[in-house]
Amino acid sequence: MSFITGLIFRWKFFKGIKEESFIILTKLGYQKALEIPTKTGLWQVYKLDRDIATGSRKEKISYFYALYRSSLSDKQFSVAGQFENIDDLVNNLKFLSSEIFLERRKFSIADVFSISQADFEKARDYGYVCGLITGFVLMLVDIFFWQIKSPGSTGILYTFIDYTRLVYYGTPGFAIVVGMGAIGIYFTVLFILLPIGIGNLYAWRARKKLKRVSVVAPESIFEYDYAEEADEFIIEQYKREEENLKKEKMFQKMCMLWENFSRTDFDKIYQFLKEGLYSPENLLNIINEIRKTCPEFDFQKFLELFVNISAKNIDVVLKVSEK
Repeated sequence: MSFITGLIFRWKFFKGIKEESFIILTKLGYQKALEIPTKTGLWQVYKLDRDIATGSRKEKISYFYALYRSSLSDKQFSVAGQFENIDDLVNNLKFLSSEIFLERRKFSIADVFSISQADFEKARDYGYVCGLITGFVLMLVDIFFWQIKSPGSTGILYTFIDYTRLVYYGTPGFAIVVGMGAIGIYFTVLFILLPIGIGNLYAWRARKKLKRVSVVAPESIFEYDYAEEADEFIIEQYKREEENLKKEKMFQKMCMLWENFSRTDFDKIYQFLKEGLYSPENLLNIINEIRKTCPEFDFQKFLELFVNISAKNIDVVLKVSEK
């Protein structure tokens, strides 16, 4: 339930999607796959299919970036991740917009008497307001309804007042105590106990709805990235693509310098320089291994190419996405 609670807060306080996110989507080649209309907004889903080498075979991985626009406000929200089945993705996004990304329409009295998990942190406050309104209405009914229905009759409040007036002429002290006590109980019930009780009821209902949503939520939504994390997801994806392009450019240039320089040799020394996983002794062993098949290999030239290409900004443009 804590995940759902946190996601609701992120939905409420997310400030909006950065313009650079759309630029990165275009550069990465995300295609606009579909639009999903809902009762309160619209999903725009962009996807990217990539073939990833896993050993001797290639595996297809599908990424998505979904933008939700609320029709009740200008609020936007982003979700990103991987998916296997587009229909499951559509169902998951519909679940998010119908159960979690909730907003109230224009305020009305009817809203006060309803509560959703979107208002769970304010549920008790809504209950207090509802209880105060109910108490005020009951007092008006008590004061005026009986007069209209049966002229001359009195409600509870006037009964207390009349009783206090009668007793007052006989034993004023007793009348004051009884009258103040009775009227105090009357207003305490209407404007303190009733609001507190309804507030607790609303809080219980909100917790119950949150628990239900947590139970029925599809497991896949727990693996997605949301809001700022969704933007970070595609930024990291862009950085990986940029690094892969630089890596490929390095390898091609080195192949032009050393005819027998292999991909395996390149990957070994590249990993060493990027991640620093080996000791100097390991590096020397790698260089000696390379020179067995590529005697002309020059480590200094390798480093010069490595530093030169790594320092350059390579614009990643895989495919122009559809608008």
